[in-house]
Amino acid sequence: MTSQTIQNLLDRTYSTHEKYKQIEKLTGENFNIFSILRKSQDELAHSRFIGNLLNSKGSHGQDSLYLELFIDIIQQKFDDSADNNQALNSLNELNLNSSRCIKEKWLGKIDSENETGGSIDLLITDGNTSFLIENKIWAEDQDKQLVRYGNAYSKAPIFYLTLFDSNEVSDASKGSLIENKDFFKISYETDILVWIQKCIEKSASKPIVRESLRQYEFLIKKNTLQNNSKIMEKDIIDVVLSSEQNTKAFENLVRAQKRLKYEISNQFVEDLKAKVKEQYKDYQFENKFKKDTNWDSFYLQNEYLRNYDLKISFSFFEAKSKTKLKYGFSKKGFKKDEEPFKSIIKSINKSKPNTNKRWLFSLNLEYYNNWESMDSLRKYKFDDDYKNQVLNYFMGKIDEMVQIVEKVKNNSNE
Repeated sequence: MTSQTIQNLLDRTYSTHEKYKQIEKLTGENFNIFSILRKSQDELAHSRFIGNLLNSKGSHGQDSLYLELFIDIIQQKFDDSADNNQALNSLNELNLNSSRCIKEKWLGKIDSENETGGSIDLLITDGNTSFLIENKIWAEDQDKQLVRYGNAYSKAPIFYLTLFDSNEVSDASKGSLIENKDFFKISYETDILVWIQKCIEKSASKPIVRESLRQYEFLIKKNTLQNNSKIMEKDIIDVVLSSEQNTKAFENLVRAQKRLKYEISNQFVEDLKAKVKEQYKDYQFENKFKKDTNWDSFYLQNEYLRNYDLKISFSFFEAKSKTKLKYGFSKKGFKKDEEPFKSIIKSINKSKPNTNKRWLFSLNLEYYNNWESMDSLRKYKFDDDYKNQVLNYFMGKIDEMVQIVEKVKNNSNE
């Protein structure tokens, strides 16, 4: 296997990529308002958009049209189950014009047995007849989640909405409920996509609404791997399989992928270390980021923090996949009612910080928290503007923690 063979494979792959990139440019597919606003993977944003369409009083101005189209698709899909299912048949009784969609319908505090309470993502009701949608794209199932909703609305059909057809409801969520009897599974991959496409067909007189629906259609295709990138993947596979040499070259590239991701990620940590050293001269920055450890992290300490074995820490809570990067104050073993731990915990003004025996608190990073994504890693390596954005973002989080340290330290000296 020569380096030239690998280079030839990379060149052909890049040419394929550029071809589809040009197609996306010509169609304007990359200009997606949901992606630009970073809402493409926001579960609540998806629920709000779908909820507005299903609301006969929604801002789309189409009255109950989209709701009627949705019910038609549902009834066609579950036609075989409807004959003997009272809940599904109740959809025929829904007063479409007087119905409304309630988002995050609060059922009360979850009881100790997980049998009642919680909040329903979408409740469509006319006051007498209802149906429920549990939107489950990336969030994990809650214990007896569908059971609680069924107890609250025993006569209403529950639709469990997932990204792909193959996604399943967990046993913990459904309990003893039976699929296609007590609840019904639908997906973005097929059902929502078909529904949105039918909505587009019926929206010729509403050009702004129609174009918004088209944008959402492209987003669904992207999230469910049905856009041009999927077709491009097939073309790349054809290139790889066109010769034994190409296949071997591809194997070598795959083997190098993990190391490649580590090299770029570790460079980020070293770049951040340099900026911290320049701005916070009394802090020591420790790079503990490793390729094969379960708790990859980097942390900062000054003399005050070292006295209490405290650290300003950044750690991956999904270390093997380098995702869910969080930050906060860490220490193995501490008492919440002792200083300075008590004051540090109290000083944080975020809602519901995660506190456990290892962390005084940990906070989610809203952005740049997935260092498994090759797209993000590539941009960090070759796009200086993006690189500076990332470093400035992390420096902002570090400054947030440093200010807490200074405040607690100064208060203890008064």
